[in-house]
Amino acid sequence: NTVIVVTMTMVSVIWALYEQGTRRDALIRRGLSITEAMAIPITDALMYEELGLVAETGLVESHIDELLTRNEDFMRNVTVLDVNGRVIHSSRWELVGQRPVPMEDLPQIGRDAEVIALRAPGGERQFEVRIPLNISTRRWGTLIVDFSLAPVQERVHEVARRAAMVAAVLMLFNSVVTALYVETLIRPILELNRVMRRIGRGDLSVRALVPPSGDEVAELTEAFNGMLEEWEQLRHRELVQREQLAHTEKMAAVGTLAAGVAHEVNNPLAGIQACIE
Repeated sequence: NTVIVVTMTMVSVIWALYEQGTRRDALIRRGLSITEAMAIPITDALMYEELGLVAETGLVESHIDELLTRNEDFMRNVTVLDVNGRVIHSSRWELVGQRPVPMEDLPQIGRDAEVIALRAPGGERQFEVRIPLNISTRRWGTLIVDFSLAPVQERVHEVARRAAMVAAVLMLFNSVVTALYVETLIRPILELNRVMRRIGRGDLSVRALVPPSGDEVAELTEAFNGMLEEWEQLRHRELVQREQLAHTEKMAAVGTLAAGVAHEVNNPLAGIQACIE
């Protein structure tokens, strides 16, 4: 289980870093495409309003609201600056009239959109895309769009959750396999060890339980029990032979004593002499 935890942690970290980099790049490309597409109608709306070609107002706000609605998953704020860097349109009305970006930091005419990494006050990671609003050499202002990297973080968290689920499943599977392994292999070996300890204390009547698995461990247990049977039979025969030998020696001693007594009876003088000696 420790190996599983360490391995899945390493895999999830590598996977999360890969997903984070891939998703962030994809999100930045998407933000660039949306900003570049927004710049065209907003530039046209600013030009029409300045030239008085449209009687109604609010075209820029309509574009901003529509784009925010379509991309509410990661678009956070849209700001339009005039040529002097002052906010003239914004999805955050409190920014109107302010200069949030120094003039030297605004993109110049002919430059591509710029991506700026930033962190919102609430702690959410965001990136900002700035693109000049111009037609030919005439500049109408600057478009700034803030995009959130929350989808990337959500994907990383999802990867972590999946890795945790996979690790939990693997650990459960490993626990089941370990239990089966202990039951089928380790426990019979421990049983053999217990029997051998009792044999070491002189108990030859004990026998090991043969596991029903029928594998090599079962064969080893049967062979061990057979060895104990042969050993006990040999010991029994040895005891019988010792008893027979002791009985034979006893009978031989009785026979010798009887022969001596008979000799003494037949030769009383020799017996008296032997007693005197």
